[in-house]
Amino acid sequence: MIRHGDVLLKKIARIPKGDRKDLPREHGRPVLALGEATGHRHVVVGECEAFTIADRAFMKMIERGQIVHYADPGHSAVSTDHARCDVPAGAYEVIQPRQYLYGEQIRVTD
Repeated sequence: MIRHGDVLLKKIARIPKGDRKDLPREHGRPVLALGEATGHRHVVVGECEAFTIADRAFMKMIERGQIVHYADPGHSAVSTDHARCDVPAGAYEVIQPRQYLYGEQIRVTD
């Protein structure tokens, strides 16, 4: 598993079949997670496909790439909160941790 802040990449043998919906992109790069409170982004740099199938996110890295943590929507300021993270070529499920609050499951936000 690869962890980059509040994003986990779980290596999988193959991506399941199903209708794909592309993840949002900024400046041509897939955004794996958006910090609702701070506006930061976890963005993939490198050739990849990133999408959801039945509300689960997946990514296929065509060649080795990186996840970069940008502090602003313009991708001009790389955040120092998380170092760049190398991602080998392959298929991954993209997981955002969940927390439990009074019997309710919610996605972790930052």
